[in-house]
Amino acid sequence: MKIYLIIAASTIKMYFRRTQSLFWTLFFPVVMMVGLGFFGFGEYEKPKLGLIDQAENTISTEFVNKLEKKNIHLKILTGKQEASLLVNFNKDIEDSAVIDIGGGSIEVCINSKSDMHYESFQLGAVRLLNLNQDQRYEAMSQFGNWLEEFTPIPRTFGLGGNLRAIMQANDHKGLIHAEDLKSLIDNYNRLDEDTLIQKFEIPKDRIDIVPIAAEIYLFFLSKIGAKTIENSFSSISDGLVRKVVTGEL
Repeated sequence: MKIYLIIAASTIKMYFRRTQSLFWTLFFPVVMMVGLGFFGFGEYEKPKLGLIDQAENTISTEFVNKLEKKNIHLKILTGKQEASLLVNFNKDIEDSAVIDIGGGSIEVCINSKSDMHYESFQLGAVRLLNLNQDQRYEAMSQFGNWLEEFTPIPRTFGLGGNLRAIMQANDHKGLIHAEDLKSLIDNYNRLDEDTLIQKFEIPKDRIDIVPIAAEIYLFFLSKIGAKTIENSFSSISDGLVRKVVTGEL
């Protein structure tokens, strides 16, 4: 035991005789802590949050107010601003259109002879389920009248999972010709829920939404005079992130 105490004592003496060891062990960490504390590296920047208020009612207003009382500040986006997030997708593709079908709204961006036009419509797939026939007709008519202003737009893109689900259920890849989309939709509607979930891995909560979205796709293609539609893994969220990063929001 004595020999171990002697070795330990000798090691400690050697350690304290080396000024470099004392500097890196004791003095340098103190300098680092003071320096980092002085420049405020211990603090964090509050994240930027964007909120797309599709409800625009008293409940959504109350929700925003409660967040602000908690010192959580939001950037509220209108439907028009949400649609503008699609501009970067097809700004370099002349005579093209992009459609994003959400649960509460549809956003469309059209490149007509290099002029960009975008709009948001309260026609989401879930919202349409809750509209009666007259309300649905009126809403779709407004949507169709706007699209016809730019006819013909031959090339279109459908963002999100609805079009992708139709393609998965048909083992279809790549571009879809407008005249072929109806048969793909019919094939999807003939499949039972278990097949869609187990074989084609369609999310269960999307199965009932896809047929409604399919009606919108067919209506969209017919009104805009499109020849083809393509699916993309890009989403409207990509445009939101881009604008936040560049400081536009």
